Amino acid sequence: DKLEEKINELIRKNKEAGKKEKDRTSPDDLTGPVKQSALSRNNSKLIVHDFKELDSKTVNTVGDRIRNEIGSGIILLINTSQEEDKFSLLLLVSDDLMKKGLEANNLIQKILKLVNGTGGGRKDRAQGGAKDIRLVPDLKEKSREMLLNLL
Repeated sequence: DKLEEKINELIRKNKEAGKKEKDRTSPDDLTGPVKQSALSRNNSKLIVHDFKELDSKTVNTVGDRIRNEIGSGIILLINTSQEEDKFSLLLLVSDDLMKKGLEANNLIQKILKLVNGTGGGRKDRAQGGAKDIRLVPDLKEKSREMLLNLL
């Protein structure tokens, strides 16, 4: 039927456009703009940023670069996959904040409770994920508030 064909064609074109966008997105292009979104409190920075449809290697590279450049801070990167209706989180904590008791593995657990997600990791870096990308805007806001209050 014509309507179904048209819908499938639109879905295919949308996927192709997303792949083209991915191809143009390198860590070099992303690191600067993401760093500019930092909030500051008590000489530490907080970055909470969401990406759409990036591969995990790129997200990790961006996170590592920012962590190395900002000095003291917490970085939460969210990566949504619309096709699979899920999102992943990467949380990084600087060494000085780890020594003050802020550990990525504990922080990500608190954040993931908000969205019934799962994850874990180490004191300096943790990862997790959850389903339903509609939860991301609220998660960003609540995570930003919670993490900023810890700085």
